[in-house]
Amino acid sequence: METRRMSNSLWVLWIVLASNLVPAKLQVTIQATIGEDVLLPCVCPPAPTSSPAKYYLVWQIGDVIVVDHAISDTEDKTNVDLQYQGRTHLFYPKDKDNCSLLLHRVCVEDERTYSCIFSEPELTNVTVKLEVVANYSPHVQCSTDGVEYKCQARGGYPKGRVYWLWEDQQGSQSEVCSQDHACVHGQDIMDHHTGLYNLTSTLKTNTTVTAVQCVVENPRSKHNITAPCPNEAPVFAPVGMEVKTSLAVGSVFLLLACIFLVVLIKIWKPCPSSEILPPAQYDSVQSLKM
Repeated sequence: METRRMSNSLWVLWIVLASNLVPAKLQVTIQATIGEDVLLPCVCPPAPTSSPAKYYLVWQIGDVIVVDHAISDTEDKTNVDLQYQGRTHLFYPKDKDNCSLLLHRVCVEDERTYSCIFSEPELTNVTVKLEVVANYSPHVQCSTDGVEYKCQARGGYPKGRVYWLWEDQQGSQSEVCSQDHACVHGQDIMDHHTGLYNLTSTLKTNTTVTAVQCVVENPRSKHNITAPCPNEAPVFAPVGMEVKTSLAVGSVFLLLACIFLVVLIKIWKPCPSSEILPPAQYDSVQSLKM
């Protein structure tokens, strides 16, 4: 068993090395959306009936990375790169003229040039270039305080571009970035886990701007996302506003205290107490009692 496995591994290694001696033919460039499946096409003519039963088909990247293979007399695929194990499907040899590779769950790291190497009628190397793309989040966040506008877009690939549009009174649109409208583009951050980009941009203006729009451009998909920004005039507090506000709050509390005091006086009744009369009034009261 070990001898057979070693023989199969050497057979695949020979194919990979031999493919480097065959001129590659660039067949097509394929674009795929991240997270979806993609078919890398490769047409191989059916082998003639007089040819031996031995066949081989290898998909690889560069000189050493094996993506998948179909080789006669073996189903051992331990030499397939870990990144592609369980993510590929070959139609060959069931479909004798279809050497295409189906790649599942495309990610940023799959953006490579792939070689389709097959043996019939002669050793042939066909290359397929894969480009991946991810549109930026459709919900672009745009906030403003009337002077400064901020725009954010997330989860796109490749690195895109953020710019600003504004509409004048005549209804014509133009890109904003001048001495009156300063555009400050933040750091484009790449997520090291997914390889996707997050973009930020800030627009600072010294003049009144109407109908501001943030535009996120993906250079590969040609799909732009436009988000209108709220147009709110800046609110400036007049001089002494904080003092006036404090006085108003203090007046309210003073008024409430006065009302409470009046109500308390109205409902309060003193307890009866002994009254000491003057001596003259006391004698008069005593004579009346007698």
